[in-house]
Amino acid sequence: MFTLGLAELFSCVRTRRLLTSSALFLATSAAVAGCTSSSGIEQQWGDGKGYISADQLVTEIAPGDRGDPIEFDSELSDGTKITAADYQGKVAVLNFWFAGCVPCRMEATDLQAVSEEIADDAAFLGVNVKDQPDTADAFTRRFDVTYPTAIDANTGSVQLAFAGKTAPNATPATFVLDPGGRVSARVLGSVDPSILRALVKTAAATPEPSHGG
Repeated sequence: MFTLGLAELFSCVRTRRLLTSSALFLATSAAVAGCTSSSGIEQQWGDGKGYISADQLVTEIAPGDRGDPIEFDSELSDGTKITAADYQGKVAVLNFWFAGCVPCRMEATDLQAVSEEIADDAAFLGVNVKDQPDTADAFTRRFDVTYPTAIDANTGSVQLAFAGKTAPNATPATFVLDPGGRVSARVLGSVDPSILRALVKTAAATPEPSHGG
């Protein structure tokens, strides 16, 4: 098993922009592998597996560093038009995936279970980055996924909304948005259910912005 020394671990954490102390706690075990995964990711792509997968790497962003709300226009697999504003008001969890991605299949059941467990606290949205509606729907039926899926393969509008420091540059990637629609956390690689629950809880506890006075 590969392990990082203390200095290397903290250097790695800094490069991944873990912006709160709680992020370090959540990311430490995952970052040991994930911090050195870039060459592995490139190798996987070169091996023709059809996906880029990082070991689970968690980045949590402090409220003051979250920037502006995410904005996008998209369409669900059934043709329903959606916007980012539809997912504001409570925590949103967006999972980027496609049917041929092995880790996406491995995490599908866990994501569905968490979505049911915390339905009162968070809205889930799948974002399919490669497939057309028929393929995406076949996947969600196979894994009994009941939350909606946006089809992003043609426009890339949802992926573009996260461009920059929180880009979904691995598949799967899961984002937690606070009730104001800002990125509170990102997970690259298959998400651990217990960590996802903790990230949702943190996002839900985001303080209301002060207005002076």
